[in-house]
Amino acid sequence: KQWYQRRVAVGTFFFFRTRTYRNSMIMNRHLFKDKVVLDVGCGTGILCMFAARAGAKLVLGVECSKIADSAEKIVAANNLSDTVKIIKGNIFCFSPKIKNIIG
Repeated sequence: KQWYQRRVAVGTFFFFRTRTYRNSMIMNRHLFKDKVVLDVGCGTGILCMFAARAGAKLVLGVECSKIADSAEKIVAANNLSDTVKIIKGNIFCFSPKIKNIIG
């Protein structure tokens, strides 16, 4: 295969994988309803948003790379800032902060 054919195939794989995660969360809303969800290494926050839409009362996404800034913007653009909180940094450094957020 040419390089562009492989690239499309890989992109398709990630689309199906992400859609499968979304479907599994939405179809199991009873497991997320009113729960606190922690996503370590949240990246862009896509799984955080799926969890919020599945009914979680609070979703904490922890990301130590610069993508955390983009994740906050993506969450805000999807009107989920009240439910999804992105924490920039290493999970080991933010354990006390997480405890304060949860209450």
